[in-house]
Amino acid sequence: MVARRTAQIVFGLVAATLIALLLVSDLRSSQISLYDELEREYDTLSQINAQMARENDELVRKVAISKASGDLSSVEKTVREVLGYVREGEILVILPE
Repeated sequence: MVARRTAQIVFGLVAATLIALLLVSDLRSSQISLYDELEREYDTLSQINAQMARENDELVRKVAISKASGDLSSVEKTVREVLGYVREGEILVILPE
């Protein structure tokens, strides 16, 4: 009788341990997949950020060249076309292409 009760307790502990291990491994795998997804998103955003930084540097360079040459109309054109700036009181109309 004691041996049978001991066997039941051992079996219960083994079953509980296996269930706990399954739950922990499932949780760990979902955390790993979430980490991988976040890492891919970070890489994508880093690439977009680098591209925008290059575009910004190019625009700054163009403005500096225009200012150095004294051609402020090209600075205004660049600011209006690229950045979408308008003067006070103006209304910007964007037509579909």
